[in-house]
Amino acid sequence: MAMILPENKETLFAYLTIHDFFDTYNVDGALRYVHSILKAAGSGGLWKKGNPYSALHFMQQLEKLCSAAYYITEHLATREAAVVEKEKRAANPPLALIQACTGRRAGENLWTCFPRHLRLQQFYDPYLAIKNFCHYKTQATWKTTFAELLEFALVAQNINNEVHPPYNLLNIQKHLSRLIEACHLLELRTNGKKI
Repeated sequence: MAMILPENKETLFAYLTIHDFFDTYNVDGALRYVHSILKAAGSGGLWKKGNPYSALHFMQQLEKLCSAAYYITEHLATREAAVVEKEKRAANPPLALIQACTGRRAGENLWTCFPRHLRLQQFYDPYLAIKNFCHYKTQATWKTTFAELLEFALVAQNINNEVHPPYNLLNIQKHLSRLIEACHLLELRTNGKKI
């Protein structure tokens, strides 16, 4: 039996950051924010889903989630409990594993929590989606992307008419959606902080 070493403060902080993100936003709400901000930035329309501060706060929290993902990837700070054992993997995930996608927070149910953007292997091992997210852009580039997306979502200009080279908003949406869902699985499977 392998000996489990205690985690350092930075690793604990990364997982607590994930926990705090999902204390503020449920999966469905976070995905809706991402989609609406990207839609507003790409269409040249104004983001009208609430107070502009709500979009600012969401992007700040998303940036913290991004930082946690980079820390986990760069320092190989994985937790065994987050990865489904290879012997238990199948082409069709067991019902118990699917039902375990539901969180314990208000408004969460299987329909709103099931990870629709993750590939099957990423569902079994969410660290694969996080690693893929980190390889798509550098952390500094993501930070710039978040700032520009927020700026163009809150002004009546199309981001792809103003930023050169233009952003591939579909790829950005895919990677952000997978990051959120993968981090939610980490939260559920490892429970960094008791609720």
